[in-house]
Amino acid sequence: MILRSSACSSISYSNLLNGHLCDALVTDPPYLLLEKRRAPQRSRPTFQPEVTRFHDVASYAVFLDSWLPLALRCIKKEGTVIIFSNPIGSQSIQSCAQREGWRLEGIIPWAKPTRAGGHPQLSTSSETFLRICEHALVFRTSATERTPSLLSQGRLSLFSLKCEVEEDASPPTRRQHPSRKPFSVLEPLLELTPEGGSILDPFSGSGSVAAAAARLGRKPFGLEIDPGWAALAQARLTRCLNEMK
Repeated sequence: MILRSSACSSISYSNLLNGHLCDALVTDPPYLLLEKRRAPQRSRPTFQPEVTRFHDVASYAVFLDSWLPLALRCIKKEGTVIIFSNPIGSQSIQSCAQREGWRLEGIIPWAKPTRAGGHPQLSTSSETFLRICEHALVFRTSATERTPSLLSQGRLSLFSLKCEVEEDASPPTRRQHPSRKPFSVLEPLLELTPEGGSILDPFSGSGSVAAAAARLGRKPFGLEIDPGWAALAQARLTRCLNEMK
């Protein structure tokens, strides 16, 4: 279920979950970039607003404090938290999560293949290079200290997730959403969560986490403040569930 509502409101989580605690938080929130991008303007769907990004550490910390504690209180103490970030914003996320009793258990980079032909010094090369600018932060609580870590269980042994940005992303979201995550990135992370468990995503966007969770037999719960994306995400989740019947 995807609810059109804000991740920064406790009422949103109450309406979505009705007191239910989820097994995992898996989400891709807005990033801290520090510098504004100067990419050329591309046409966007009429319902797509400007993407929220933060350009200083202080405002990003305020943003994290407005939603992350609320979301973490909806996760079981023995659960798992997976948050996408870039290297610039990861420390702020770690600090906020640790204040709520969640400890960092691992960092899994997303390695995006890129051809060397785009590099002036390597224009004749046919080699493929890996560009790493995003990663997944994996947290667990101190309540799981007596439980073997995901790493020792062999469940957090990936060095990185290697995948093209566009790989296996289903249209029309592939062409529309600026922060899409393909299934081949999401599904290995979701497999760190219990089979049949419930997954919370407060920043659903086009519904990639929800659809990937459903494909793996998990129960997705999502929030999305933008009405266009919320409708698209719910339609995508419904389509995914119908295809699995």
